[in-house]
Amino acid sequence: AAQLPVLPRSEVTFLAPVTWPDKVVCVGMNYVDHCKEQNVPVPKEPIIFSKFASSIVGPYDEVVLPPQIPESWDCKCT
Repeated sequence: AAQLPVLPRSEVTFLAPVTWPDKVVCVGMNYVDHCKEQNVPVPKEPIIFSKFASSIVGPYDEVVLPPQIPESWDCKCT
């Protein structure tokens, strides 16, 4: 089998694994340790929520916040 070339990390740009999907469906509180961290009970049924396709970025991309978002804003990056 042919060996593929190995590129240095500095020459590679990692992109988002999925680009512009029709829907982004998420499951929250889906593991016990996260519930314990948040000091909330483990849900009996999955917590389903959605995100906008524009929220998807690559692993090293900047997260751009609108100017009206305060600097002390809290979020969960997944």
